[in-house]
Amino acid sequence: MSSVELMETIKRIALHQIVIQSAFDGDAYLNWNSSEIRYGSFNVSLRDITYNGNLTTYSLVLYYGDRLLQDGSNANQIYTDGINALQSIINLLNRASNVEIEDDIRYTPFIQTFADYLAGVYTTINLTTEMEVDYEQCS
Repeated sequence: MSSVELMETIKRIALHQIVIQSAFDGDAYLNWNSSEIRYGSFNVSLRDITYNGNLTTYSLVLYYGDRLLQDGSNANQIYTDGINALQSIINLLNRASNVEIEDDIRYTPFIQTFADYLAGVYTTINLTTEMEVDYEQCS
């Protein structure tokens, strides 16, 4: 699976989560600094790629963010929604026949100002899949 296919697959899965209204890939700081975001929002960022034989491991950061009330009273609900949504995405990816995700998942909560005042969670996962090689180009 190529990184393009992987990102599109992850965003498609994310948009099927009930609390996620928009999905992006790339730099969350750039993507969420827009006034056009629909919340809750998901972002996937590619950290690095490791090749080992015919396997490719992608290190990805998954983010969930939603608008925080000025008094912060909805922070715990946002954390809960984010963990549930991200874990559901991970579970669905892990069920794919050609994908394996390491089991230990650590979620980190955050409160930060982007274009909006947000709370959310993020996690880093390592996803391993078979590398696709176009043998016709090798001949």
